[in-house]
Amino acid sequence: MIKIVHVTSSFDKNFIGGNVRAIYSINDELKKRDISSSVIHFPTTFRKIESMFKEIELIKRFIHLFFVFIFMFYSLIYISINRLKYSHLVVHSHGTNYCMYVGLLSKIVGCKTIHTFRTFDSKPINSFFVKHIDYLTATGKDIERFFIYKPPYLNRIKFIPNGADIRKFKPKKNKDIIKKRLHVPEDKFVLIFLSRLNLHKKSYGLNVVLESLDFVRKKDSNFIFLIVGDGEYKNKLRWYVTKHKLSNYVSFYPLTNKPQDFYNIADIYIESPNSTFQSIASLEAMACGLPVINCVVKGGEALKNGYNGLIVPKNPKEIAKAILYLKNNPEIRKSYSKNAIRTIRNEYRWAAVINKYIDIYTKL
Repeated sequence: MIKIVHVTSSFDKNFIGGNVRAIYSINDELKKRDISSSVIHFPTTFRKIESMFKEIELIKRFIHLFFVFIFMFYSLIYISINRLKYSHLVVHSHGTNYCMYVGLLSKIVGCKTIHTFRTFDSKPINSFFVKHIDYLTATGKDIERFFIYKPPYLNRIKFIPNGADIRKFKPKKNKDIIKKRLHVPEDKFVLIFLSRLNLHKKSYGLNVVLESLDFVRKKDSNFIFLIVGDGEYKNKLRWYVTKHKLSNYVSFYPLTNKPQDFYNIADIYIESPNSTFQSIASLEAMACGLPVINCVVKGGEALKNGYNGLIVPKNPKEIAKAILYLKNNPEIRKSYSKNAIRTIRNEYRWAAVINKYIDIYTKL
């Protein structure tokens, strides 16, 4: 019998980031196929305690390391107990380094290991730890390319994209009702971005999008850009909007456990120009019928230029041109919308993506 144990830094139902939705979906899809699957995650209580000391960096780091040690110790006990029950136990770690370390520790009790890189971080790539994981997967093509030609990783790295839950993310017809509930003007052309707004490269890229809006409003002012997210960078974005007199064109909303409501009132999804690959949020937006504007997606991703969205240079004027092009050409936008839905349903729904993971699990 086979069992999959996922190890992740966050799996709280109230934590609504895209990576959490991804792990939820993988776990659920495995269970539908009668494959035993469970999740070990860093406790939310630990995070709350850490946040109490956010102003005292040294104490916060010490507390974090202490909690990581407890988490790893508990995880190893849980995995060891399950190893006694299952002849084939695969530990699948996601993202954070200490989750990978749990996977490596599980090899002591005879488990197979797989680690998924969900963001691009070159720091641990040549480390002892990565080299001893049995198999690696990457949710972005450029992450895979970084690994694939290095001898320690040949034949054990595979690109497996993120997906979207097409039962939850699909077009809805009650657009006006949702707009009214969210206090979005009914006559406005709606642009949207949804993500955590932490102090990282992805958030910084939104400044380029905001700068593009200055060019857009000079040609056509009937639009609004919804930024849906929370985090340390949100106040800086608010400051930028106020300074550049964009308050009439930008609205901020907190992260929500119903992102599909926002996708279904929008006309275009704009990805951060600093994203290293296509986000889960943009895939979910495409599932709801939104064309995507992106600056960096390369070959192998869901977004195809001129088919279900536009790939443009990382330049405010070029982003503005793309927004105006789609706004002023409703028939093209409608065609892109249909193609976006078709792309997700045919290739990027979780039910299709999970087969690639199962193939690896069974071969390990």
